[in-house]
Amino acid sequence: MKIQRYMTKGIQENLPIQLQFALWELQMNLRATEKDIDYLQVYRLSTIVKDSKTFQVIHHEAEKPKYSAVYCLEAEISVKDKIYIITDNYEDSLVETMLFASEY
Repeated sequence: MKIQRYMTKGIQENLPIQLQFALWELQMNLRATEKDIDYLQVYRLSTIVKDSKTFQVIHHEAEKPKYSAVYCLEAEISVKDKIYIITDNYEDSLVETMLFASEY
């Protein structure tokens, strides 16, 4: 099945490209390992500084089926926000859109 990916202008302009790629990768890996995923994936972003290094923490959640995972990546620029990836199913394709929760 074909997957089309989109992002809002807010994501494109305000989320570092490395983090955009990381979130798409997490979404793709989840889709590859789980048979049925929720149409709404929630990514809560926070920051940890340890030993003068900055880390991006990504808490990934979904309601149905219940899913939760936490990832930690070293990052030059970190973000504190909540991001959604919303999936729309069509006959021949899936359309995924990444947006800040505030844009919903």
